[in-house]
Amino acid sequence: MASNSSNLVTFLSEEEKLKKLQAYQETATERYEERLSKMEQRKSTKTQHKPEETSNFFWKEFNSQQSAVKSLFEQIPQAQEPSSIIKEVDAKLEILQKYTTDSTLFLNPFDLRTAQATLRSLQTDLTKDRERYVPRKKFGFKSRPKQPQNGIEEPKKELTIPPPALEKPYLPTSSNSFLVKDRKNDNIDLERQEVLHKDILVQNLDNCTLKIHSIPTTVHLSNITNSKVSFGPVKTSIMIHDSVNTVFSMACQQLRIHTSSKCDFYIHVTSRAIIEDCKQLRFAPFTNNYPTFQEDFTQSGLDESSNNWAIVNDFNWLSINEVSPNWCILQEDQRVVW
Repeated sequence: MASNSSNLVTFLSEEEKLKKLQAYQETATERYEERLSKMEQRKSTKTQHKPEETSNFFWKEFNSQQSAVKSLFEQIPQAQEPSSIIKEVDAKLEILQKYTTDSTLFLNPFDLRTAQATLRSLQTDLTKDRERYVPRKKFGFKSRPKQPQNGIEEPKKELTIPPPALEKPYLPTSSNSFLVKDRKNDNIDLERQEVLHKDILVQNLDNCTLKIHSIPTTVHLSNITNSKVSFGPVKTSIMIHDSVNTVFSMACQQLRIHTSSKCDFYIHVTSRAIIEDCKQLRFAPFTNNYPTFQEDFTQSGLDESSNNWAIVNDFNWLSINEVSPNWCILQEDQRVVW
């Protein structure tokens, strides 16, 4: 038999095998514990809110601002110039509304409803005080008839009244926000640079067409009826309240719709649309387009490949097995081209 010395295999002793196995197990355990620690850290970071992004912090700030507004309300009846205080209340309410809108990402539905109801009540009180203490000026003429000289009556001169200056459909409420309010039967087209990276508040539109082809940061709309609203990509969230029989076209990260009915939504939303206390809403994919649209979409930071337009969460419909009756998909043959 040929020598097999070149094919000798060196076998480890049982003790050496055990040591090697223990070393391997210790290394594997350390790696596992390290991975587990990193996972826990990531989970903690993901779920941890900043102090200012908690419900308790929100209500502390909200109640503080609300108290300041109520204090101003108390000063109005005794003020020598109520209009100046009313303007200050109006400005503070807009700031409080913006603060609430910015907090929608972490507020639960009950807190959000409570805050919005409080804001509506304060706004109603402001309207009543404005009507009571700042009456509208009445326009009229007073003239004395001239006596004719030498018995000859001079020809009457026609009085020409210059047309009133047109009011802008919007006004800047601060360096970072824009307000559009109280418009009827109007076409409103805001310029790109005027609202670029601004927080936009839209209130009380009836039978209007509103176009904002820019990149707003946030948008809050309330009491929009019989209108058509078109936005460029919004960097963060859109909030809609108390709207009826209106068509919306918009792209955003988060969309929340409250107390609205008979509205159509052409949307691009990267999370999910949320509705509450709504009826007869219809949804379709976003189809808006304008010359700088692609550039705006890129600059907005929205994910163009992620559009959950057909996924809608109804807070009033908790059934998993049945679809909510409060919304549906808008059929293709009923969709309009923007």
